[in-house]
Amino acid sequence: MASLIKNHDRWYLQFFEADRKPPRKRVPLRTTDKRLAKKLTRSLEAAYLQGEFDPWRDDPRTLERSQEASQTVSEALATFLDAKAKAGRAPNTIRAYSDAVGLWAKRIGEGTPLRAIRAEDVEAFVHDHSVSETTRAFRFRHVRAFLRWLRSQKILTRDPLSGVESPRCSERAPKAVTEDELDSICAAVRKRYRRLIQSAGCREGELVWRIPLFRFAYFTGLRSSELARLQWGHIDTARRMVGIYQQKNRKAQTVPLSGAALAVLNGIPGERHPDHFVFAAPGSASQDRSARSFSVSAGRAFTEARDAAKVRRPVTFHGLRHGFCTRLAEAGKSAVVIKAAARHADVSTSMLYVSLANEKLRAELSDVFD
Repeated sequence: MASLIKNHDRWYLQFFEADRKPPRKRVPLRTTDKRLAKKLTRSLEAAYLQGEFDPWRDDPRTLERSQEASQTVSEALATFLDAKAKAGRAPNTIRAYSDAVGLWAKRIGEGTPLRAIRAEDVEAFVHDHSVSETTRAFRFRHVRAFLRWLRSQKILTRDPLSGVESPRCSERAPKAVTEDELDSICAAVRKRYRRLIQSAGCREGELVWRIPLFRFAYFTGLRSSELARLQWGHIDTARRMVGIYQQKNRKAQTVPLSGAALAVLNGIPGERHPDHFVFAAPGSASQDRSARSFSVSAGRAFTEARDAAKVRRPVTFHGLRHGFCTRLAEAGKSAVVIKAAARHADVSTSMLYVSLANEKLRAELSDVFD
């Protein structure tokens, strides 16, 4: 039978027949994914044994096209999601792919063969004007990633994206929480706690534990899922560093701990066991938590406190991260510095805060020099 060989990070299948010239024939599988290489090996070997494929004479892409013809969109999506999960992508990311591409698959028919996908099918879905421009951009981004992956893995040989333009999404300013708004929101939490504790409506320490959570998010720019997983053992106060071990991109990283953030931590009462979560309600499980559930609860608690504080702008918990980035930009920090501090995937995201800070500065100077 054939041998699977890796050369320069790419996989090849080598066949051997002593009476053929040359006796060894190497077939490029055109993939760096070992799992896919094994799958292609099984297909090519089966076709070889059945006399449907001759590695000395036939182009393996002929067999790939026949596989494309038989594979449906839903089958390809299942393969894609499984590959992303094995690659360590975050559950929220996989869920987003499943939602966007899954909806598209239902629109065009989950049983539609890959060979039947047309550019019009993509166009109609991602340029659907019955949904918001943000949703259109979300759809395009995820369907594009799915189709590009299929092509990179040689599962799809055509490009259904050809001629499909990216939906235009107007650039929106991030709704950043200001420090004054944060003070009002925290004051609202404290006021409600005092009222409830006097009427025995809550236990000691309930509600107010959210105040350091909100402040720490503002002074570090950590995402809610990262705050959910943060344990005391992840914090090095001597070096003033915080270890983030499950970021959005699944990579571990350390981020600096500012004086304001350190002061927030120093004000948190209770035991500081390395395996205990930094932000937790009194009496909650110390080592068991769903980051998704925590994020939802934190977002809901922030919204309630925002409304109680009569903050008019519809800022959210994620606005605390926006506030962190905005403070850096207004202090004159470059996009490169903001990208590193906030751990943005692309500097274009960081540039948005710099642009907004420059616009604010121009507005403040206009009545002086104009």
